[in-house]
Amino acid sequence: MIARCPCRAVLTRILAGGMLLLVAGLGSPLRAQANPGWKLPIEFLQGFASSEGLPVRPYLASIAIIPGYATPSVRAGLRVSADYENPDWTFRLRPRVEVPVVPMRANIGLILGAEGTTNFDGDLRAGAGLTFDVDGLIRAGVWAGWDEVRDGGWFGITLGADPTSWFGCVESSINPDRC
Repeated sequence: MIARCPCRAVLTRILAGGMLLLVAGLGSPLRAQANPGWKLPIEFLQGFASSEGLPVRPYLASIAIIPGYATPSVRAGLRVSADYENPDWTFRLRPRVEVPVVPMRANIGLILGAEGTTNFDGDLRAGAGLTFDVDGLIRAGVWAGWDEVRDGGWFGITLGADPTSWFGCVESSINPDRC
């Protein structure tokens, strides 16, 4: 069993809460999303975690559903995931906050996100990342953070989509009254 320092656990939780508040505070109406409302991104993550106490770097994988609501300046949701943390599976749950930081067109651009996920043992994995989102049709991102279980950093690449964006009207700059 890996011995953990309680001061690191407290510091990790403070940093995770601070990241969520920081990202939520970065939103502004100037970086508005064209289609605010309910979102349901699904993401797959592949990555690894470092660890001071283990001789190997554990493989990480997860599938997550992130139901949430998007306002003109921020997306807030709840990340629900099944994670494979070599050699075991775990269920994780926690809030995620995202803000568009480099909008290229309506609903296309880079999104800065922060999250702090926990399992039922109370172990935290805090992270932040950048996701390139093409109107929910495809989402690709790079995430990294701190894993309290392994007392080390983690890194992952995500790929996903938002099925709610697959239905409905596509806005047009030529004829905006169409939707």
